[in-house]
Amino acid sequence: MDEANSGAAWRRRGQRAAEKVGFALPAGITMKRGPASEGTAFYFRHQELGELGRARVIHDGRGHSRFVGEVAGDEADPQTAKRAELLAPLIERLHHVLDEAAGVAHVPAPPLPTPRTMTSESSGRLPIKLMQCERCGKPVARLIFAPTGTHGRGEFEDVARMTFALCTEQPLPTWIVGPGNPVDILTAADPMEIRSMVMPIWPEHGALFESSPSQFNCTIRALQDSHCGQPPKAIVIRAFASAISPTRGER
Repeated sequence: MDEANSGAAWRRRGQRAAEKVGFALPAGITMKRGPASEGTAFYFRHQELGELGRARVIHDGRGHSRFVGEVAGDEADPQTAKRAELLAPLIERLHHVLDEAAGVAHVPAPPLPTPRTMTSESSGRLPIKLMQCERCGKPVARLIFAPTGTHGRGEFEDVARMTFALCTEQPLPTWIVGPGNPVDILTAADPMEIRSMVMPIWPEHGALFESSPSQFNCTIRALQDSHCGQPPKAIVIRAFASAISPTRGER
């Protein structure tokens, strides 16, 4: 895809390509165009897998451009392979459309097992709570509290992708806990009864389900019971309750 053009011309052609590709995107996949280092990028997202990755059009400043596909996630993460499987044909289709928009002959890139991997995002300041065995003090489970606005499966998968390295460094049964139900936050007398969406991500990804701290307490208690072979003292997951209630946020 080599052609000397002004930045404005490239932007116009990129927009036309984005519009054209947008009509042909598979169900559940969206694309947006934005800036990237050394050029322009097209970002793909799936409603179930979250951020898939991007295609970068890198300009060398001498009228030549290079097209690079990048899948989001860690290479060791099984979810990354799923994202790459969906992304690869989209990358090739976009490459073809951009060449067509630029008026140059399309030359397919050599086939690769997957697009190259993007740098994984850090888990940043996501609140994370380790639940400990009350007998020996060792951690038995991990709760990751998703930011406000995390509701759908794809958004939970984004959090899982950002925290994959954390889970591999210290393998523990891990769940992502979404924001508290707004109605419950306003009406519930007991923070332990505020419901939120929860998704297991380690050792495997599971289905989203709705739970409250009082309900989820049974799951944690079972892990504690089996850890040292001795029933622990009764507990309540106040960490769960405080994290999903904006008036009682715990960090």
